Amino acid sequence: MNSYFQTFPRLVNLSLPKCASTSIAKAFCCWNSVHEGIHMQSVNHIIDFYESKISANTLRGFLLRRQLILRTRIDSSTFLHLVSEQLADLWPSQTSFFQILRDPYSWTISYLGMLYEFGSVLSTRKSSELSLWSSRYGQFQVPEMDPQRIYKQIDDEKYMTYIIDGLSTYWIESTMHVQNTIKTGRITVFRLSEIDTYLPHLALLAGIPSDISLKLSVENASQTRTAALDQISSHMSRSIEASKMFDRAFSLFEKTKSTD
Repeated sequence: MNSYFQTFPRLVNLSLPKCASTSIAKAFCCWNSVHEGIHMQSVNHIIDFYESKISANTLRGFLLRRQLILRTRIDSSTFLHLVSEQLADLWPSQTSFFQILRDPYSWTISYLGMLYEFGSVLSTRKSSELSLWSSRYGQFQVPEMDPQRIYKQIDDEKYMTYIIDGLSTYWIESTMHVQNTIKTGRITVFRLSEIDTYLPHLALLAGIPSDISLKLSVENASQTRTAALDQISSHMSRSIEASKMFDRAFSLFEKTKSTD
């Protein structure tokens, strides 16, 4: 295993959750890759920064300490898109970024399915730090979005329509934020369906021989129970007919070209 001390990451994932972040980390597991490194603490710092509870310098200091602890060459965490601008300023020019785009329809179903099952687990606990954290993170993405509430109100069409519309907005804002804050030439953008084609290129960016054999395994396959997925799909079918935001999200996905 390559144990070379990394003072800065060579490759950083700026994709949304449910876009193969775990698979990327697994593919490069022998080269100091990490998935969801120091997750809860990192997300709390990021939200605190957005809410002006901590300064940009405090966030910067945390991100530097995080890297010194993780020593990662490839950071494939799913919350880094939120601080793409800060990371672009923090890391030197040797650091490259990538963004994997998944179409808004399948992404929303997959993400809601994950939140539903997470909410099911949390609902069995009277109270916990994880429950409070997940509620805070969910509502940071979409107001009123909480995994436990999704689990309990999966039949509430009005609520689910609101959440689906909010996630469409989140997909657009997150995608555009990354593409507007990372300079052309420093970021690789491609679709989830192209991931096998782009693995050698990511290896090259990370300073790993591009001719190595990389095996991409399917991680985090949906564990959402069929009945819940059927309900989510049904809500999606009805919601997208009236959702202008979903149309905008899909239009952005269709227009965005892969780059390297």
